[in-house]
Amino acid sequence: MINSQMMQALCHRSNQILASLVSIIPKNKSYIKIDNRPGFMSVHINKIMTICGYTIYSVSHWYLQEGDVMQDPEMLFWNDLNDKELFYAGLYRHDALGIYQESIYVIHVNNLPEIRFWWRMQAEHTRFANEWLKTIVEQQGIIIPNTKKKEI
Repeated sequence: MINSQMMQALCHRSNQILASLVSIIPKNKSYIKIDNRPGFMSVHINKIMTICGYTIYSVSHWYLQEGDVMQDPEMLFWNDLNDKELFYAGLYRHDALGIYQESIYVIHVNNLPEIRFWWRMQAEHTRFANEWLKTIVEQQGIIIPNTKKKEI
């Protein structure tokens, strides 16, 4: 498990947005494309894998350049299986700029997977994701219900 006291989860609104977006992936698929508004890049959401109590999702814009898929950008989000509305930003990739930053990663210790992270980079990914997810919702015209924060 990720030590949530040290790692930064998305803000409440971004968690709502991402939980709503991944919930529309059909049960028999692991992918959805959202392309509601001409003039804006479509959004691609992929369920990548489940590991160490987390499901990992990719959210990306991309385009083709000379036959290659170019991420513009792509982010990976780790979704806590114990709290489906809690996400951690763990990767930022932007191909045209040559950027690939993995802030959450898995290593194997005694043949068992263990999650590790770079806290400063992960916090930067979280700050970017909080703004980017709001932009995606605005550009695609997606309506996300606003719910109250859970009391702990």
